[in-house]
Amino acid sequence: NPIGLAAGLDKDADALPGLAHLGFGSLTVGTIMPRVRKGNPKPRLVRLPKRMAVIDHMGLPSKGLNRAVRKLRRFRAAHPEGPPLIVSVGGLTVEEVLAGHGAVEPLADAVEFDLTCPNVTERGDFETLDGISRFVERLVTQRRKPLFFRLPLRLSDENWRKALSMCEVAAKYGVDGVTPAGGLPAEDARLALGKGALAGKPLLENSLRIVRDLRSAVGADLAIRIAGGATDGESVFRLLEAGADAVNILTAFIYRGPGAAAAMNRELLRKMDETGVKSVRDLGVKSRRAAAGG
Repeated sequence: NPIGLAAGLDKDADALPGLAHLGFGSLTVGTIMPRVRKGNPKPRLVRLPKRMAVIDHMGLPSKGLNRAVRKLRRFRAAHPEGPPLIVSVGGLTVEEVLAGHGAVEPLADAVEFDLTCPNVTERGDFETLDGISRFVERLVTQRRKPLFFRLPLRLSDENWRKALSMCEVAAKYGVDGVTPAGGLPAEDARLALGKGALAGKPLLENSLRIVRDLRSAVGADLAIRIAGGATDGESVFRLLEAGADAVNILTAFIYRGPGAAAAMNRELLRKMDETGVKSVRDLGVKSRRAAAGG
């Protein structure tokens, strides 16, 4: 099924045994950082219940790569079957991220790289597109499984140009897909640093625009895993129809509870029945044909 768990909920692979039974089509763990990292000062997350949204400024807290690998190994041994497991890896240098990839890939079905988190100020080797290109060129020599890039938020035309350039690099070197985030900057005095990224229901229209523009720009081949704005089967339907291959949720899981993914899948099926769509693969056919020039 196309509804996955987004990176950011289970940052350290602590909750996988339970999450694997809640109806997700895939689970994304992380972002896992090379070493223990505290993240930004607390409070760094606030809820906006009336808007079905949150504002977070987490700053990539992590218990470190070594601990996460032990957790992943234990989970894989006890649960050989289950939804595909995608591990999100971060770091500030090429060597750190390559080491993280080498450690988690044998335990994952795919690896995602978070090189552009909006809630950290450090950029390290990934400040420039040249740095990212050099990293990818080295990475593809050791990859054995699918790879995804997490794209920067669409905060400005400059940011969006960087995102599209990252997509070009991804396509050039055979990266399998991208994960654009639909988050938007927001301020809230309850946060220790006063600002963060808005996530949840208010992002749907922004995410739809990102998917449509991205599908038009990258063509039909790169997979798009969108995160942001999906809270029910109707919104998932619209994002898939716009050209996404999968829809990742996190805030919907917070507000709708442990049954969120299963309920949203049932809602999606009802919407497909109403509109005569036989398969989720059929939803994005029109957008892919347009992107391919057909």
